[in-house]
Amino acid sequence: MAHEQILALGQNTVFNMLTEMQKFASSIAYRQVRPPRLWWSDDFHKVGIDGETLELDAFRSGIQQMFQAAWKLYDSISGGRRFADKLPTNFKDDLSDDTYGYSFLFHGPFTTTPNSLLSHVVHDRGLASIDGAGHLSWDMGALRGLFATSDELNDLLTILTYLLPTTSVRVTEFVDNKLRNASRNRNLHMLMGEMFMLARYHKMTNATGSDICVPAFYPEPLQELTLEIFAGGLREFETNLAPVLFGGEAADLYRTSVSQIVYFFFWGALLMTSFLFPTSLTATCGFEMGGGSHQTVSVAGSR
Repeated sequence: MAHEQILALGQNTVFNMLTEMQKFASSIAYRQVRPPRLWWSDDFHKVGIDGETLELDAFRSGIQQMFQAAWKLYDSISGGRRFADKLPTNFKDDLSDDTYGYSFLFHGPFTTTPNSLLSHVVHDRGLASIDGAGHLSWDMGALRGLFATSDELNDLLTILTYLLPTTSVRVTEFVDNKLRNASRNRNLHMLMGEMFMLARYHKMTNATGSDICVPAFYPEPLQELTLEIFAGGLREFETNLAPVLFGGEAADLYRTSVSQIVYFFFWGALLMTSFLFPTSLTATCGFEMGGGSHQTVSVAGSR
């Protein structure tokens, strides 16, 4: 009875008046033509978005500069050596394995000598010493310096990973991508000879009970850099020594996360959109573009 008197369509009630007004307002809003955000030049050498112009040649050059800077930072840690020297032709990765901690890295080691980078950094740099009483002590200044360098490297890896595989995901989702199964299943996979990211999480996951997986394949230069960092032992070094500086929680975050800026999840997303993206792209490409703008350009370009 209440439904017929108040909610049923066609009745002269306050609810129906509000419904009709909402439909009328929506029809006016949807009919208004919005100017396009994205403009391509006739030769497709330039793209404009939100009043800014990006020259694609400068963008490509900036990407190369970021790769060079990343390898330079890595060499400053490794002494110019490459530690991932036992990479198989065909990697194993059981996509159905949801065991906590599982990753393609489980099928390693991918170095001739286990823990070789960790041993190199600790011993060759004299990070630790043992006194006459058998007490271990760390050179905290040197350790902070090494982590500052690895943080710079991880920042570049984060930007390159967001730019190049062009996963159409929100930044808040991207910074929580997993290297190993943890609170969510891993996103980074290495199967046969291809590295790819699966965007497994979206707003409808909880509503539908299923994930829509969209693969984004890594280009070869990014795959090489990522494998050297994750399979060569640098992430292992960070995982083992992060608790010395940051406490016990840091070890699990370094071990399971693709990006180190997930250490503060909300601030990680804010850092990417407000600082890392604009700073890196302005310095290398002369264009201040945030994560959302890059996503618009990437999706338009792929189409």
